Amino acid sequence: MCDNLYYVFIFAGLTIGLVRSTGNRSYLLWGGFMLFGALASFLATGLQRQQLASGRPEQYLALWHKKADSGSSNPFLYLGRHTEFIIRRCFLPYVFLFFAIFHIMNWLLIGATVGANVVWMIALYSCLTFAQARPSTVSSPAL
Repeated sequence: MCDNLYYVFIFAGLTIGLVRSTGNRSYLLWGGFMLFGALASFLATGLQRQQLASGRPEQYLALWHKKADSGSSNPFLYLGRHTEFIIRRCFLPYVFLFFAIFHIMNWLLIGATVGANVVWMIALYSCLTFAQARPSTVSSPAL
């Protein structure tokens, strides 16, 4: 839960900072869309974590990588597999630093909004794709 709150607070702070420093209230709309994408991402990845790594949450990312690599011909899974590092907490400070140095924090908010909404789509898509690939565990009745 705290992992998810980190993203909410850091991007809420970015949104509020942009509104206060520029006076442009349209950033609140971007922040709202980003919040929607973040919440949908939390739900979709949580569902997928339960599906792939139930009882072993620390193995979720490795399991997801393995599944995504097996579907590398799928462009959606390929995109997710090769860009997922961008949303990690250890990478984000460098992203913030880059955008701050060049005084383009507004572009960071826009990119984060698009990214958050792409994340939930990829997570939901891969969740559904991986669920279809899993053989059924329900036994059929004997005739």
